[in-house]
Amino acid sequence: QTTDFPYTEESTLAFEQAPGKELPLKIRIPKWAKGAQITINQNAVNATPGNDGYVTLTRTWKAGDTIQVRLQMESSLYVSREDSEGKIVAFRYGPILLAGELEGRPVPTIVTETRDPAQILKKQENAPLRFSIDGILKPGDSSISLKPFFEFISENYMVYWKLYTQAQYDASGEGGDGFEERLNSASYDVVYPNRPDSESAHNLQTL
Repeated sequence: QTTDFPYTEESTLAFEQAPGKELPLKIRIPKWAKGAQITINQNAVNATPGNDGYVTLTRTWKAGDTIQVRLQMESSLYVSREDSEGKIVAFRYGPILLAGELEGRPVPTIVTETRDPAQILKKQENAPLRFSIDGILKPGDSSISLKPFFEFISENYMVYWKLYTQAQYDASGEGGDGFEERLNSASYDVVYPNRPDSESAHNLQTL
């Protein structure tokens, strides 16, 4: 098997040896997949899974036969089980949990009238598994980049977001008196002591 999943949706299975007799091969189609396409030796076959979630391919396999599987990924919204009002959410793309790169900024709130993740997240062209949220963050209407949670090492990140409508945000009181927005606009840079990524970026050294 060869694949660069999850950075691509495709995976290739190749038979180096075969028993020379009819053999069923099961390929699981996960629930997160928007759809699936399967080809055998570049010929499309039915990719509809059975009740068990598997596509069964039965034939007499030969050495050199190849199966190509594509599992389509799409963005989805996960609502925290701790939040009965559905305002605390996380984003996934296919099976991949996405996290925001805070880079020292205050934790933002998403303020929008939609709960459609495809409208909230902007997929970056020619950059696998890279997304952004643009213009709907408070305070400041700023932007933030997202990438797979598993790629983070020591950086400052966030997984769960507050997702409000404008009316919910106004009622929450989080907008305050605009102090955070004024502070952010007046700040040239921010350093966070005891955070390795921030100290390294600013070349902080102990004496």
